[in-house]
Amino acid sequence: MAKKPDITTIASGYYSRQALNTNFENLQDGFDNTLSLDGSTPNSMGADFDVNGNNILNAGQIATDSLLINGVAVTASGDVSFETTYLTASYTGDGSTVAYSLTANPQTENNVNIYVDGVYQNKTTFSLSGTTVTFSEAPPLNAAIEIVYPTNTDTLNGSNATAITYNQGGTGAQDRNVAQKLQEFVSVKDFGAVGDGVTDDRAAIQAAVDSGAKHVVLPAGYDFIISSAIELPSDFTFEVNGDLILAPNTPDDMTMVKNSDRVNYQNNIHITGTGRILGNKANQQTGVQIRHTCIDFKKVAGCTVTVAEVGSNKWDNLYPSAPASGIACAIQIHDCRYCRVSGVLLYEWEHEGINLDPAGGDCYGNIVENCTCEGSGAESYSGIQMGGIGGTSYNNIISNCIVRNCGASAIGLDSTYSVVTGCTVWRNGYFHGINLGHSSAVADYSTVSNCSLFDIGNFSTTTESNGINVGNGTKNVTITNCNIKTVHSSGIYLSTGESCAISNCRIDDTGDHAIKLNLATGTKISNIIAENIGGSLVRETGSPNDDLWYEVNETVFKRYGSVAHQGTFTPVLVGSSVAGDHTYSVQSGFYERHDRVVTFRGRLVLTNKGTISGNLTITGLPFTSDSTANSYGDFEANIARNLNITAGQSVTGFIDINSTTITVEVWDATTGSTAMTDAELTNTSQLFFSGVYQV
Repeated sequence: MAKKPDITTIASGYYSRQALNTNFENLQDGFDNTLSLDGSTPNSMGADFDVNGNNILNAGQIATDSLLINGVAVTASGDVSFETTYLTASYTGDGSTVAYSLTANPQTENNVNIYVDGVYQNKTTFSLSGTTVTFSEAPPLNAAIEIVYPTNTDTLNGSNATAITYNQGGTGAQDRNVAQKLQEFVSVKDFGAVGDGVTDDRAAIQAAVDSGAKHVVLPAGYDFIISSAIELPSDFTFEVNGDLILAPNTPDDMTMVKNSDRVNYQNNIHITGTGRILGNKANQQTGVQIRHTCIDFKKVAGCTVTVAEVGSNKWDNLYPSAPASGIACAIQIHDCRYCRVSGVLLYEWEHEGINLDPAGGDCYGNIVENCTCEGSGAESYSGIQMGGIGGTSYNNIISNCIVRNCGASAIGLDSTYSVVTGCTVWRNGYFHGINLGHSSAVADYSTVSNCSLFDIGNFSTTTESNGINVGNGTKNVTITNCNIKTVHSSGIYLSTGESCAISNCRIDDTGDHAIKLNLATGTKISNIIAENIGGSLVRETGSPNDDLWYEVNETVFKRYGSVAHQGTFTPVLVGSSVAGDHTYSVQSGFYERHDRVVTFRGRLVLTNKGTISGNLTITGLPFTSDSTANSYGDFEANIARNLNITAGQSVTGFIDINSTTITVEVWDATTGSTAMTDAELTNTSQLFFSGVYQV
């Protein structure tokens, strides 16, 4: 390879010596600018080598200090080989065949060299499609055809990829190796997962998880079947973009995905992706109890579940029939701290859709948010359960969730200093829309706000189903800005809950009361709108307590006029000398309280006056009267029968200050009334009475 020398044609002998010498000098210069075929000197370039877009063919090993591909430096250490194995396919032309097959795919025409009778063929004379080479014109009859092509380029694996440097480029970019870059995301397909909806891919998926990668992906468009649990390590992301499906007819009590260490705390496990984790309900056993859990974490901190959909796990029992033993949920996280379940669609679950509880440890700092729980009616229990017995639960949040078609309470909160906010509950079968506190767990100092509840207890017949239920002695609860409509029992029920506050709520269409209270000492109620209430506006149950009081706005219940809470009490006739052993056929009392004013009515019918002796009183009023001096209450017997008094005399009386007792008198003299005594009773005496007093 040399430059062409300038040679002068000698036309005559005149001055021929000078012309010949010049030509020889030019030839000498041309040879000096030539690369040697045998390697003799001179045999090196003095400038850049430009092949003008052509290929360098049949090169063996290329020794160079650096290599640029498209302007980017490629570096490699000495222990990495980039050798390629070449094959030669030999054929004999028949003058008509244009297509010839290879045993491997060279990928591109640039990787193929073809010789016909030893003559190299230009790339424009043939095309490549897969493993087939097609000539534009058939090689001649009996022509020797040689096709040289690579079988493969060198395989990059975990060992040699660590020797190749990778740099992302840009300001601040740092060198890493190719293995580190590639293993940021590892596909389960790299470990042999098939994803055909039939093959059990559990072993391949677990192998990917155990590979040391921190992020394993189930790619979209595949159905990955598993027959046993995938176990995840700490500091790990499991990205489910395809569907992870439990194998048909899987035995009872199977978990699909769980953390690997159930004894020591694990941190930062994340299940994410656009796919689904499904219990394959339709293809499990029928007629027997089946309890499968889709996701089950235990003793974890900082973990998240944000995969798109979870559910379709089942058992064969319908609520209220309990399982023989154990429970199973769509998402279950025991003994958990600072975990988050967000943006998940759950459907057709077994026991709970989402259950976070202490399980003998802790349950705090957790959040369930923006989830939709679509139950399958009586077959699904609660949609979301936060906290519980057997440990400590506090500072948890349930926000902006939708829960529909549950068999039991839609949302359960057994956690103190916690919040349920912005949630919508619709059509739950039994129990309550939102329940705070049950079993031995409480939800003290918690708040329910900005929630809407509709069609609560639609399966119930005798079971009490309230819109919002505060139970098990839970106290200091705030309920505000809630809308409750169509409830089997009461809109809001406080059971022995002290110092609660209910405000700015609307309650419509209840089977029983708008607000029901059971010894809810110190409860404050304000700014309530109620309509179509089946029972009382505010109803107290249980025995009244001297310390019980309510602060209720007089304009609270619109469309009803005055506001009251109502209840019953048991009046008792007592003698001052001998209380008595008399008996009754009727002994009833009813009251209604408006702020500090209590009105009451009652009836006593004796069947035997017994041993009662002395001046008569009636005890058992529901609230202690005001202690202000001279603030006596009023008492009148509206009807009195079978008394031993003179015609024209009447029964009256008063309630003393700071008392729950009525002093009974008879208006029997022109000077006024005197104490009524046992002598004025008979064995069949009757009193129909009423009164009013201030507390």
